[in-house]
Amino acid sequence: MCPHHILFLLLSLICISHSSLFDIQINGSDDYEIYVNGDLWFESSDIEIHCDDTWYSTSDGSLEHLDTIISYGSNTYGVYQSYSDIWKTNSTINRTEFVTEVKLFDNFVIFSQFFPYGATGTTIKNTEKPITVFPTFAREKNETKLGYIHYNDDMGGWSYQTGKFPENYNGGIKGGPIAFFDRELKGVGIFSSISHFTTCIANLHDRLDKNNDKNILAAGLEGNLTSINQGFGYSTIFYVSGNGINEAFMEWGDLLLKSFNKERPRPDRNIILQYLGYSTTAYYFYNPITGDPNFGNYEETLKLVDLYSKKEHIPYQYFLLDSWWYGEKYYNNSIIQWTDNSTFLAQRFPSGGLEGLYHYLGNRPFFNHIGKWSSESPYVINPDYGFIVEENYSIPQNEQFWDFIFENATGWGLRVLKQDHMNEQILYMNATLEDNNVIRNWLISEGKSAQKYGIDIMYCMDFPNAFMLSLELNNVVISRASNDYVPDNSMYNWKIGVTSMVLWPLGLYGYKDSFYTSSDEIVIKPQAKFFNYTENHSLTHALASCLSAGPVGIGDGYKGANKTLINMLSASNGLLLKPDRPIVTIDNFYKSVFDFDSDFSKNNHSTHGQVWSTYTVYNELIQFHYVLGINLEREYTFEVDDLLVIHELENKTNLLDVYYAYKWDKHNPNIITIDSIQLFESPFHNIRLERGKSLDDINYYVIVSGLPYSGYGFLGELGKIVPISKQRFPQIISSGIGIEITINGAPFEQVDFAFVDPSLTYLRYFSCTLNSSGSSSFFFKDHDNSYCV
Repeated sequence: MCPHHILFLLLSLICISHSSLFDIQINGSDDYEIYVNGDLWFESSDIEIHCDDTWYSTSDGSLEHLDTIISYGSNTYGVYQSYSDIWKTNSTINRTEFVTEVKLFDNFVIFSQFFPYGATGTTIKNTEKPITVFPTFAREKNETKLGYIHYNDDMGGWSYQTGKFPENYNGGIKGGPIAFFDRELKGVGIFSSISHFTTCIANLHDRLDKNNDKNILAAGLEGNLTSINQGFGYSTIFYVSGNGINEAFMEWGDLLLKSFNKERPRPDRNIILQYLGYSTTAYYFYNPITGDPNFGNYEETLKLVDLYSKKEHIPYQYFLLDSWWYGEKYYNNSIIQWTDNSTFLAQRFPSGGLEGLYHYLGNRPFFNHIGKWSSESPYVINPDYGFIVEENYSIPQNEQFWDFIFENATGWGLRVLKQDHMNEQILYMNATLEDNNVIRNWLISEGKSAQKYGIDIMYCMDFPNAFMLSLELNNVVISRASNDYVPDNSMYNWKIGVTSMVLWPLGLYGYKDSFYTSSDEIVIKPQAKFFNYTENHSLTHALASCLSAGPVGIGDGYKGANKTLINMLSASNGLLLKPDRPIVTIDNFYKSVFDFDSDFSKNNHSTHGQVWSTYTVYNELIQFHYVLGINLEREYTFEVDDLLVIHELENKTNLLDVYYAYKWDKHNPNIITIDSIQLFESPFHNIRLERGKSLDDINYYVIVSGLPYSGYGFLGELGKIVPISKQRFPQIISSGIGIEITINGAPFEQVDFAFVDPSLTYLRYFSCTLNSSGSSSFFFKDHDNSYCV
């Protein structure tokens, strides 16, 4: 033991015990053990720093200890006890000072690094390994009691890794939050950065494993940084929960959102979240009806989409314009100019540019793509814009540039910005990897400027460090949750259950990307991206998209849209009918990492299928749960513990004393029979999800609580993917005098819905026609006494 720890032990009494769930024994920031439910999960390893082109470490004394400070206090995270150690390198050139700190809270610990005087000569020219090593988490190599899920790579960490830690794990600059869990999910520990997100990484660190007997996860600053600014500091958190994986992420997210004074966005935050839209990322992706992909007339294409959708009463309320609109592919897949490229805009929108098209479409707004910046852009020469320019690409640093971009944008219809190619903007430049401020300056200046002009942002191709940074920007409210949509490749794009588990806690809706609604859709131009592709699993995409609770973008050719399927997603005016929160993969999925013969595969994108859960909840007694199983290789028994915990309720329980369950019929979703409805009383009876042979083999169940007093089951709007949503039914009141339901939608829309009686002897179907403002109220006392107002 180091000499400085002797006095420290006397002061701290060695053990700091927080609860039976989480304990930490600490002798200093370089000597601690983390226990969860009484089991040793991790112990610390050496602290290291690379500066002056040399490694300094506590293990050999080259990182010398100067002082230990114990303190108490409180901050936005709560009350804490703090242990800080001050270190100094023994360099004869420049003795760098380095501070490490451990703050202990009730069920989590925050680790921090500080550099009072900065550091130079730090780079190891490796984005996968850190140049500062703190904190560390070490386990014996033969210890396999912990599973993990690690969010990695772009699209909201969609290329996630899971297994027994550390099998398959790979961190570095593409990595993000990692959750550890025991076999029974009684303990879950989430490790992530909580500040300076874009420069913090974690990875296995072989340098520390002197005896080749430990797996050591080391966090620190990204390894290409050439220096560290004076006064720089950053923090990470290890958060422990005993409530399962999904709820652990929600608790972790609550803590971070509170710290950054951000709230999860409402479903009506913007029109892209609230209404059905049309996307040009599928059939018309660089594929105009007339002309060359780079120089064709896209205005004509969108006008035909508009005319046909009106004729068929398909209620698109916005249009996503992807990178074709400013000619990204023509300029080395980067941006030369955005809205002020008159030549390109005249070719694409010949009748008045974007503003002219916006007005032609009835002022329905745009959801516009923006990507990475070319070094040849004329914007780079303006010193006020603060561009960093390299051989092929550049990156803006100042808010003035974004003011120039956005100041007139709402006039031509921009409401949400799709910030795409984020991974490429980061990886294809040196400055983004060598300076800890560049990525942050780019995204913060963009976000703050967009907020001034009422523009929200979706991140796309975003590494986890980017979507974590969204905590600092209230108008970043969406992240892509899966890979690009490609017809004929449906094994992958629809799987958003795991990414939703990390995005929604951070206040981000996940976007599944557009999809074809028809299997008859086929692109006939050989030069188009989707030439000769067809989609055979449109319903699976529609289910995933709708249940994501995020944007829904239809991508068919203008005559190819399947109106019947589209009608399942929304009201007649395009109002999306959603669950209360994004659907997620059930906790039991993650237990499979301990069992090769489990109901789920360990491979994140295997064909073993998925089981997801979400809900619409009005109070503890009025609940509606949605359970989706897709392509299951074996039958799965869905149990009460598989229901997603209702995070919004104070006691977070699922009180289903009396409930009805029915299987949604993909062939006739608007028709059910009394024989197809199961009536259950507490305790919860298991639901059998059947084995499937393809992605079309879905098991979609709606679970309906019996309404208080009457026991009737409100089955909602049959035929909709989400039959009971707060968009359609904002309020349900059940009392001793009857049931009152508020109904919303389009003016004069007819809304059909159903009840089942407690004895399962009959179904009752009702219709209400909404008034001129698109609302109505329905009153129900019994099957002979009901009416609409």
